[in-house]
Amino acid sequence: MKKKLTLKEVQERELIILNYVHQLCIENDIHYALIGGALLGAHHLKGFIPADDDIDIGLLRPEYEKLIALLEGQSEFPLMALEMGNSPYLFAKLTDSETVQRSSHLELNGFGVYVDIFPFDILPDDVKEAENFKLQVRRNGAIKSSFKAKATSGKWWQVAVKTMRFSPEICYNRLVKGKMSERLLKVKELSSRYARTDGKSCAFIASKYGDRDTLPRENFQDFVDVEFEGKIYQTFAGYEDYLLRMYGEYNPNKSHQTHGYYHFYWRKKSK
Repeated sequence: MKKKLTLKEVQERELIILNYVHQLCIENDIHYALIGGALLGAHHLKGFIPADDDIDIGLLRPEYEKLIALLEGQSEFPLMALEMGNSPYLFAKLTDSETVQRSSHLELNGFGVYVDIFPFDILPDDVKEAENFKLQVRRNGAIKSSFKAKATSGKWWQVAVKTMRFSPEICYNRLVKGKMSERLLKVKELSSRYARTDGKSCAFIASKYGDRDTLPRENFQDFVDVEFEGKIYQTFAGYEDYLLRMYGEYNPNKSHQTHGYYHFYWRKKSK
């Protein structure tokens, strides 16, 4: 039977992927930022927060597209991205070919341990215009458009609640707005509308965190080094304010949200 990975093994596989991305970015003059729980851990612990099980990085849209183009041309780590036609998300997953995921979170079952790569898009300066822009993107299916992604994670009662909540929206999207691939390409086009403008803020438009991870654009113009699990990676300047807005005051005794519904196994069966 296939052997399940321990948390430490999951983290080790993620670090292998992160190291690959980091080196690729250095060699090609691409600026990326460690974000989310990994950055929180880097700032306070110089490593993973206990029980944390994922790594996220973010890039401005032009840098994101450069990185995706490079990752499309390699075969060591399978890429799951809208650009590849193999993902329902507006961000990419660089995955580990030696592991496989099985869980009740049914969308995309079968990929390995991964690092998430998020594109940050420029927002218009006018507050009302920015809100309308984000609403338009989300109405076109930016936030987990597929039924499986929306409604099949969690306990049975959560699945039931989410099925009732999202079924009308998903049916409308599929019947009125067309195929998911067409909708997501439309969303990508919408998301990058202000990419070449002088807007003063940026965000991952489809973020589940709302405005908490909206950042000053200038953050992505100056990068600093942070230590994480014994190695040096990049993040954006002024990240302390971002962490405070995302997570509040750091409490080492507070549990950090994990993707506990994901369970990873080695692809090769143990003897």
